This record gives sequence, structure tokens and C-alpha cells, in this order.
Amino acid sequence: MSHSNDFNKDNIETYLLDFAEEYDKLIEEKQPLKIILVGGASVVLNYNFRNSTNDIDYSNPYTDFIEIAILKTAEKNKLFKDWLNNEIRKTNSYSDKINDISIFYKNISDVLEVRTISSEYLIAMKLMAFREHKHDLSDIAGILMENKEKGKPLKKQDIDNAVISLYGDINKLSKEAIIMINNT
Repeated sequence: MSHSNDFNKDNIETYLLDFAEEYDKLIEEKQPLKIILVGGASVVLNYNFRNSTNDIDYSNPYTDFIEIAILKTAEKNKLFKDWLNNEIRKTNSYSDKINDISIFYKNISDVLEVRTISSEYLIAMKLMAFREHKHDLSDIAGILMENKEKGKPLKKQDIDNAVISLYGDINKLSKEAIIMINNT
């Protein structure tokens, strides 16, 4: 088991390729599996301000085949067993609408369709989680700054609309999250 819980842009793609190969060995019906990378993995893959994440969170219900492929990939690469996990489904930042708002990232070996979350929705999810001891605050600032540097600044209304789309009401955010986004 790896002691380094450091996933970066390069090794995330390598581990996902290994995962896709393991998954492909297990399934009879060759239909691509779709996973949506959220949280830190989505940030690491789509932005340059953050280099790594501790795990790879995805949104998709577990199946036996997925779980076995995750464990085989972990064993092969000496990773911890939940290196790829769907714990997001147990958090307040999860929404059933994640599937609808996800964007295509990459197709791996015609087995795995990897999707991520666009800027305004990723910020909405980070605002909903708003954990001071995690990367939520720095991720929000980094996403805003990088979008501005690319000439695609996000408007507060875009973020508000994303929050409403995912969670139904801006007031579902904590008071601190609302103050932060109003001041940013």
C-alpha cells in the first residue's frame, strides 16, 4: 500500500488506464463505463494552480465489477484500496444533477468515459462543502483566478445559477460560503 497519497495529472491518467483495463477484463458486455471525476481530481485535471489531490472522487454507483477493478488497480500500483471512491455521494455537495452538468474529459481505451465538472459547477460544489480544513477555499480562489487569467472570468450570477441548478436554492449554502462568494 502506498504511503504517498499524491495523485497528479500524469498519474491520475495512468491509474485510470489501469483501472479501465482491469474493468474491461471483468465485463462481458462491452459498454463503456462512465465516471464523473469531482473534487480535487477534477481541479487537478482541469487547472494548473493545484498539482495534486489525496484521492480520486467520482460520481457513479459502485458495482461489484467497479469495486474489483479498483482493488486490482490498487494492488497492481501499491495504492490504498479506496484510491478511487464515490464517497462524494455521502456528502452535502453531492447532487443527483451532477450527471446532467458533467462535461466530457477523455475516453480511455473505449472502456472508460471520464467526465469532469466545469468551473461554475465545481465552485458551487466547493461552496456547498465549504470545509476549512480541506482545499475548498483555495480551490474556489484558484478556479476564479485561472478563469480570469484565461480571459473567461466567471460572474457571480453564473455561480449562483450553478448553485441553484445543483441544490435548488442559494440559501442552502452556509452563511460563511455566501459571504465568501459575495466578497470575491
